[in-house]
Formats: sequence, structure tokens, C-alpha cells
Amino acid sequence: MANAEKKTASKASSKKTTAKDTAKTAKKAPVAKKTTTKNSDGFVVVDIKNSQERVSKGDIIVVKKIDGEPGKKIKFDKVLLTHTDGKTVIGKPTIDKAMVEVEVLEQFKGKKVHTKTFKAKSRYRRTVGHRAQLTKLKVTNITY
Repeated sequence: MANAEKKTASKASSKKTTAKDTAKTAKKAPVAKKTTTKNSDGFVVVDIKNSQERVSKGDIIVVKKIDGEPGKKIKFDKVLLTHTDGKTVIGKPTIDKAMVEVEVLEQFKGKKVHTKTFKAKSRYRRTVGHRAQLTKLKVTNITY
């Protein structure tokens, strides 16, 4: 009898629990829903100077330089995607009759980017800086 109890005890102690076993038995916590839109109007993806921007009405975005004085209104018709009330429409390649109207807020330069060049064994070292020309835009109206 004692030998049988020792065998069952040794079998029970030899079984190791792994991370997979504990992960299977652990209860998963409920995941909160994430809302990605800034307002209830939805959003659109628009192509501005070969850069895709996700915008909603009232957003302020910074893009590569666009010619225009502050206060000037500009219209972009390369709307690639729209999303409102849980319904998404994808253009092929763009959505007809869709347009985003923006207002130029300011023209400015971005942060300076430093680039260094070095050539071994020739005492050649150069430092070059560059500041990108940028435009700040405010989305005033979206039509589709």
C-alpha cells in the first residue's frame, strides 16, 4: 500500500505546469472598444502632395509646403476613403465628387535635420543641415 501511494505522489509531483497551461485556464479580461474618430462626422483619407492624410472636419494638419498665403482656401479632390456611421467607402482609385476644403493657417520651417559625411583615411568630414518647408492647414469642410 505504501508503495502505491509513493508512485501516485511521485507522478503528481513530476507533472509540471507550463505557461501554456496557466494561459489556458486564466480568464481573459474584457477589452474596451477603441474609438479612432475625433468626432461623430467620421473621417476621410485624402492625398495631399503624394502623402496620405487621415482627416476629420476641424482637424489641423501639417504637410509639405503648399503655395498659398495664410487665409487662402484650397480644395483637394483626391479622396481615397471615407468613413461615416460605421460605413466605409473605398475609392478605385479615388471617390468621385468627394472633396476636402482646407484653409492655410501658416507657412513655416520644420526642425533642423543634421547630416554628417565622413570618408576614412582622407580627413574628409562635412556637416550639412536642412529644414523642411511646411504648411499648417485647417480642414473646414468635407463633401462626398
